[in-house]
Amino acid sequence: MSHITFNVAAKCDKAGRSQNQDNYWVCPDLENIGDNSNVGNDHDIELSPKGALLVVADGMGGMKSGEKASEFVIEGIKKIFANIPDDILGNDNAIISFIKEAIIESDGIIKAYAKDHRESEGMGSTIVLVWLLGEKAYCGWCGDSRIYCYNPQNTLVRLSHDHSYVQSLVDDGKISEEEAFDHPDGNIITRSLGDSGEKANPETKIYPIHRRDIFLLCSDGLCGLLTDEKIESLLSDNCTSSEDALKALWQAGEKEGWSDNATIEIACVTDGGATPTRKAVGYSEKKPQPLSGGKSDGIKKDINLIPNFWANNKQYFIIVGVVALIAIGLIWYFSIDKKTRSSSNQEFNVEQPTDNPQYNSGSANNSNDENNHEEGNTPVVSSPSKPNKPNPQPNPGSSNGNSNQHPGRNNNANPNITISGNSNENNVPQKVSEEYSNMLRDTYRSINNINTYITNAQNCRHFKSAEANALNDFIVNARELNSKPDVKVLSEAQKNVLGTINDIAKKASDALRLYKVYDEPRQQQYEINPHQSQPLRHHEDPYEDPIYRNI
Repeated sequence: MSHITFNVAAKCDKAGRSQNQDNYWVCPDLENIGDNSNVGNDHDIELSPKGALLVVADGMGGMKSGEKASEFVIEGIKKIFANIPDDILGNDNAIISFIKEAIIESDGIIKAYAKDHRESEGMGSTIVLVWLLGEKAYCGWCGDSRIYCYNPQNTLVRLSHDHSYVQSLVDDGKISEEEAFDHPDGNIITRSLGDSGEKANPETKIYPIHRRDIFLLCSDGLCGLLTDEKIESLLSDNCTSSEDALKALWQAGEKEGWSDNATIEIACVTDGGATPTRKAVGYSEKKPQPLSGGKSDGIKKDINLIPNFWANNKQYFIIVGVVALIAIGLIWYFSIDKKTRSSSNQEFNVEQPTDNPQYNSGSANNSNDENNHEEGNTPVVSSPSKPNKPNPQPNPGSSNGNSNQHPGRNNNANPNITISGNSNENNVPQKVSEEYSNMLRDTYRSINNINTYITNAQNCRHFKSAEANALNDFIVNARELNSKPDVKVLSEAQKNVLGTINDIAKKASDALRLYKVYDEPRQQQYEINPHQSQPLRHHEDPYEDPIYRNI
């Protein structure tokens, strides 16, 4: 076995936030845990029989909870690694079990604290660690903090695999890695320590150590700000000095503009280890490849419509692109509907509610319409209150031969209402019911509020009961929209709307599984004047959503 020498550097800072919820630990020699004199000075250290350990934790939960959670992670790791049994050294399975035990110990400390301190309920943390031992790097992680390895003989690779919602989209082939970098749901993680009633489920991997390997551990404050290509470029220019590499990465983060806490740990192998291979050895789980062309097939997110080379101004292009797509969709939909109505030589009668002011104009034509209703000339069409009959058979039109019976009405006011009449080919075009159209429209309009509730939960680490009820109702409506027979006759525009609703319903379902539900004390909300009641803001009252208008 060759002797391995390395140098190590680390830095943890609040960076782009007012409070630092990250934490870390670097131990260059686990046989002498208290000695950190060789960290940050590029002094080469010979790897001891018990090895060296690098750990990064990114806390969550708001207020002081996130800071406490990351502290507890480091506390648990130190507690376990202070007593490494000699009989596990050299046994890969025993070493992996020991790492999992240490991570689960940290998870238990967080949960015990949260149980005794209700104000900290929902606190949690990510973790990544690398144990350099012998000629191997033993990795363990839970969450979206990352472990990288770079070698000048090949390329930068990830040794960890993010436990996040966005990474699951990449794994399913729905979006590319480039789309995942700036995805709006990038802060939703699927595994963490302390943030659920379940036991922690860390993932582990073993990698060989090669000569001149550079191991990089970081929180998402860095890897969420700099692309892998940028990180690789900086490491390649500073591949022998851990201190220089750390400074280069930190300066790049400052130049880009920190938006989160940042923690960076770097270990440079200067001698020893296996001979580097041309192909880098990294996380090798087989995953479906995303579709080419920069647009995913299964996810209808706005961000997927923006080409990658517009990344620097992506927010502006997203807004312009979404507005343009909506405008094009509406123009296309109304033009198709107009052509459908004009394809018959006979009259078409449109059922419109008489109590709706948008249909009650004061024109003489509308007066003629009312007379026609009184004379029984208007055919009977299906009521929107019967969802089980979305496509009723129309009755014959009136026999007076007047093909311009309703010139005063705004026929575009509700493009999804049922149209009946006789065509030259005796083939009536099928349309979805008015009830289904209204439900589709109202559910779609509530998406912004649903996203707001999910964002609130991500910040507070829990849902309010009213927010959770709104999400559950949205999911129920999505299921009902998919179960009705109207689905078979949807137009392309309506299919796109339903697809978006389904995506948001899945996102809502994932969020409900991830976050707990409880209400904070009411006296802390909007107490501007104790003698004057303040109405709830629209975005905080789910009962103001369009989804509840027909209930």
